[in-house]
Amino acid sequence: MKARDAAALALVGWYLILPPVHRRYYDNKPFVDKQTSIRNWEVRGNFDSVTDCAKAIKQSQINAQHQREADLEKAARMDANIKDESTATFQATRLMTCIPQDDPRLKDIIVRPDPE
Repeated sequence: MKARDAAALALVGWYLILPPVHRRYYDNKPFVDKQTSIRNWEVRGNFDSVTDCAKAIKQSQINAQHQREADLEKAARMDANIKDESTATFQATRLMTCIPQDDPRLKDIIVRPDPE
């Protein structure tokens, strides 16, 4: 990478995005819609650097793994199966990525505030 390319990347903000989770019409089970256009992915954060964005991905994936393990333990105690929502959320989190805010695929994207 040339110095001017690195400088240009440093000026661009970054979005942390992940594919949406929808429900199938025929059985109402959740699924990760990873085939949808990037502009339809959910924005989960806004960062000044790709490094900060990558750190947020790592932490989100760790959190999702802990949640999935807790859900598995709970299901085992109840002699049941893990909820489909937990599995779909875990899968979506594994697909998180960072994308520059000026990426042309994000034209007209709507950034929603983080849910609290």
